[in-house]
Amino acid sequence: MIIFRKIYFLFFSVVFLLCFISCKEKKGKEKPANILKKEVMVDVLCDIHLTDALLQLKSNQPKDFIHLNSSKMYDSILKENKISAAQFDSSLKYYASQPEQMKGIYEQVVQKISLKN
Repeated sequence: MIIFRKIYFLFFSVVFLLCFISCKEKKGKEKPANILKKEVMVDVLCDIHLTDALLQLKSNQPKDFIHLNSSKMYDSILKENKISAAQFDSSLKYYASQPEQMKGIYEQVVQKISLKN
């Protein structure tokens, strides 16, 4: 029983350590030039999440209809903000590699969506 507890403790200690290391912000990574500003990311992510919610409400529609409309809606969000899909994708990847910045962005997203209610 004691050996089992030691193995259990060791296993979860290693898992915790690996999670902690993998979530560590990468300080040496420079911000690429085409990355969206945080304020723009907040606006775009708010629009995307509100669109996702709208699409969830229409989940009784045929899947092809939803897929076609979702693509159009996401494209219009990017067009409205004057950004390309590639620029949004690279910005999302960059901020995802910076957990503290991404956390701050999503805190603002939640706050902004909450104020719309």
